[in-house]
Amino acid sequence: MISAPGSVEKDYRKNMRAFSSNTFRFALLISIIVFMLVSNTFAFGSDAKLVSSGSALSLNKPIVGMASTPTGGGYWMVASDGGIFAFGDAQFYGSTGSVRLNRPIVGMAATPSGYGYWLVASDGGIFSFGDAQFYGSTGSIKLNQPIVGMTSTPSGSGYWMVASDGGIFSFGDAQFYGSTGSIRLNRPIVGMAATSSGTGYWMVASDGGIFAFGSAQFYGSTGSIKLVQPVTGMSPSRSNRGYRLVARDGGIFSFGDAQFYGSTGGNCLGSPTVSMTSNYGYEGYFSATENGQVRAFSPSSIVSCQGVVNSGSGGSGSGSSSENSIAMDIFNRANAERAARGLRALTWDSALAANARNWSVSMSANNNFAHSNIYPLLQRFQTAAENIGVGGRGTTSGVLHNAWMRSTGHRVNLLAPNLDVIGVGVFCGPDGRLWATQQYGRYVNSSLPSGFGPTPSQDPITRGDSGGLSC
Repeated sequence: MISAPGSVEKDYRKNMRAFSSNTFRFALLISIIVFMLVSNTFAFGSDAKLVSSGSALSLNKPIVGMASTPTGGGYWMVASDGGIFAFGDAQFYGSTGSVRLNRPIVGMAATPSGYGYWLVASDGGIFSFGDAQFYGSTGSIKLNQPIVGMTSTPSGSGYWMVASDGGIFSFGDAQFYGSTGSIRLNRPIVGMAATSSGTGYWMVASDGGIFAFGSAQFYGSTGSIKLVQPVTGMSPSRSNRGYRLVARDGGIFSFGDAQFYGSTGGNCLGSPTVSMTSNYGYEGYFSATENGQVRAFSPSSIVSCQGVVNSGSGGSGSGSSSENSIAMDIFNRANAERAARGLRALTWDSALAANARNWSVSMSANNNFAHSNIYPLLQRFQTAAENIGVGGRGTTSGVLHNAWMRSTGHRVNLLAPNLDVIGVGVFCGPDGRLWATQQYGRYVNSSLPSGFGPTPSQDPITRGDSGGLSC
């Protein structure tokens, strides 16, 4: 289905999100344009694994915390009503989503086994699920300040809770090592983390001030730095000889041996970052936003708003020289068509190209001709579009280009007057098939006219030859 002229921009203003996509296989031409309300999940790099899908979730209440499984192959997110969202190898063991709470949930902690978890409310009420045992709470105590977080002991036989004034409440085998409850703080405490030995803990304030107790060592803080946005959480490094802080804008601050693998630092955000957790099975960390977006960071990643971009990628998406040449020929053919019709040339976008290349590789590896999850592109662009194609051994860039030009939906994308940039990614499969992905974007502040405009005519095709390059 092709939208009427101007409907893309109209639906964008109404829903604040829009994307268009087109699909073809040579035996079958399909064209679709879809409009969505929200984009959901991001992955960066290959070590910190992203384990959720990109499908949109409608949350009753905002996300307030998250926890990783011991393997690093999954995580839970918890909403303020106690709703639990489990991804990867994280299992659902229960929630308070249907329970009327006295106070909202403010955090969670997983058991060491990964077979259960605790939720904590702002009044210190504790809710245990799976193999998590109840060891006590402050639900019936009048607190000076609300609880803002919790962490469990290494044995899973106890836990600490921390209040916004730095008051510590210990239960089970959790020992008390000190607090800031009697200290006048510059900013409130927003989170805590325990050492792997269970003989100490850190607390972090919203200005990034760090308070270390017991065996926990001080490795640095942002307490003396003027932050763009307040700190919202922390997590220790795998060795416990360092820690990371995360700010509301997604900024990451690393201390000790905790390595910095990237942040969003105010970019790509659909809502504020509220929590983070170390990936205990791989080297890296996760962060979660209020609307349930998850980002995974690792040693092999750099930040890209729209998807996975591995370090060292560049040019036409880090393919082989022949694949890059095919991609560039497809790019040049597209702009030749636009020039012949008086349209502005599309600018090459290396990040889009890397994303497109990754998807072409994925389609080949899984032998699955299907669209990528392009929702995350909408964190960077007002409008996004995608064309994909696959051809047998000997298929050329010219054959692909002509197939797209002879398909109405693909031609609409290729000749859209409202798009700014393009990235092309090509992969030559081991069976000789040519897999190709084109991704397009229109910037939020684009000066180009809005709307895809009237459906462009097929002929004349300026680059109508079937030549070009092949695998």
